[in-house]
Amino acid sequence: MKKKILLFLGLIIYLNSFASSYTGKVSTVRFSSGTSAARVSVYVGQSTSCPSPNWFTYENADTGLGKIWTSILAMAYTTNKEIVIHGSSNCDPYGYETISTIDIK
Repeated sequence: MKKKILLFLGLIIYLNSFASSYTGKVSTVRFSSGTSAARVSVYVGQSTSCPSPNWFTYENADTGLGKIWTSILAMAYTTNKEIVIHGSSNCDPYGYETISTIDIK
């Protein structure tokens, strides 16, 4: 049982090791349609783990966690605060890395 748990934890760490992260200020936020009604993409100006570099993204910008993230990004943009974006290491259908968490510094 212990070996299975350690193997599972090692797999999680391995998969998350390929996730990108970005620390800096918000310069560009793009709102568009995606697989849901509202999609947000954030330009970070550096490579991510996905084929379309320089962008992180999330769906459902108008509900749930997406609504909170949209408010955070708008606040960080207008107040010139730094944020930290952690990617999920998953690429969406457009080749952008999806977001796992957003922190305000």
